[in-house]
Amino acid sequence: MDPEEVYDAIQEIWKKSGWSQSEASAFLCEAQMVVLEGTERLKICYHGTEQEAVASILEDGFWPGTYFAQHLEDAIGFGGKCVFEVCFPQSATSRSGWQFVDEDGVPPGQIVRCKRYDSIETLYENKALGKKIFRSNLTEEERERRGGRKR
Repeated sequence: MDPEEVYDAIQEIWKKSGWSQSEASAFLCEAQMVVLEGTERLKICYHGTEQEAVASILEDGFWPGTYFAQHLEDAIGFGGKCVFEVCFPQSATSRSGWQFVDEDGVPPGQIVRCKRYDSIETLYENKALGKKIFRSNLTEEERERRGGRKR
């Protein structure tokens, strides 16, 4: 069976199991990682948010359309002080620049950990260079979503 067939089979089991969403998500995540083991590399990506959202994300996972950053600093800078480390197959993240959008949603079983970063102090910042780097890494789709703004 290929990974997609395994995934479909497990989803069918979910429907019949009567498990809670978090139990089913954890089971699926473990199964996905077993399928991927040896066939694909895994990678940790980051999602920053505020404290108020942490419990809900731990229970239900991430909604479709959630942004994830390739680097911790980006998650903290754009998201919030509470940062989730989330496991993804390398192929899900390699087509993007500094961030990507997960269109399917992410079950709680893919969450590695959540940390709170309370003390972050910027000692120097070249905002113009930061904006230039940010814009140079936008995909065409991201540029269109941002209203076609020029570099």
